[in-house]
Amino acid sequence: MLKKRILQIVILLFVAIFVTTGCNKNSTPDTEPSNQTADTPPALTGEELVNGRCIECHTMDRIKRDRSNEEWDEHTHRMLSKSPEMFTEEEFLRVLEYLQEQY
Repeated sequence: MLKKRILQIVILLFVAIFVTTGCNKNSTPDTEPSNQTADTPPALTGEELVNGRCIECHTMDRIKRDRSNEEWDEHTHRMLSKSPEMFTEEEFLRVLEYLQEQY
């Protein structure tokens, strides 16, 4: 009788542990999954790219010159032809968009 009672208590404990730990295959994670892998750094904004890369050769006063959208397009393409390794195509487009919007 005592062995049967101990077995019932042990089984009840296992069930209680199983239920309270949330062993549910359909449970959702606490955080949203990221589209980035651990090796992929987050994409920089146009402003971050200008402040981080363009100032390697230019002062901010030079960068902040007021230009039309067409002038920015021409100017940035000229800079890219001089240093094609400076930006990826996506980064270049973010820089161009940022400069056209801000200056």
